Amino acid sequence: MEKHHRVLIYSLILLMGIVLTLTNSCKKSETTPPAGGQTINFGALLDLSFDNPEEGLATKAALQFALEDMNSYAATAGQNVTFICSYVDTRLDTTEAKNQLKNMYEKGISMFVGGPFSSSELQAIAPFVEQNPVVVINSISTAIGLNHDGSHIFRIVTDDGFQAKALNRVAITEGVKAVIPIVRNDVWGNALIALHTNGRNNTFRHGRAGTIKGK
Repeated sequence: MEKHHRVLIYSLILLMGIVLTLTNSCKKSETTPPAGGQTINFGALLDLSFDNPEEGLATKAALQFALEDMNSYAATAGQNVTFICSYVDTRLDTTEAKNQLKNMYEKGISMFVGGPFSSSELQAIAPFVEQNPVVVINSISTAIGLNHDGSHIFRIVTDDGFQAKALNRVAITEGVKAVIPIVRNDVWGNALIALHTNGRNNTFRHGRAGTIKGK
């Protein structure tokens, strides 16, 4: 994803948060700002040092730009509220992602707007997210099968099922008779293979899926 697209996405996400907050504040106090002020802390689970730190740093920068816009808007609206974000480095490690999410939740953070950066991490934190008043807005994970009705996890990108079906249609149209898939042995790769080895798809029907170990 290009950097300016990432900035736009996270700006929209965080601006949605400020609109909701300011709307609720205005309903409660009519024109009087909340006494003592209010601090709203978001969380971000990023890869800042392991596989692709440039993406993590770009996401962090986008969030910081969005926070500046939000705080400026709050001040202009006369609302005594400050938005901040806590950034942690998960290093694409599922255990680290779970521990960092729990630690931030215990400190009062319940909305996460950056990351995690892999579908395996998202799958790992899902049980805790679904069992607690936590919301995760993710624009990175595309693995199939991680969404369900009533979930607290909101992915703003489509999963790979749509991409795979489109690629299969192209392959069939071009006369391809067989495909040898090589994917990572993780939730992303395994779910992608499972979608196309269940007898429903002509391209993968007669093949045997193989995987390679990944992150």
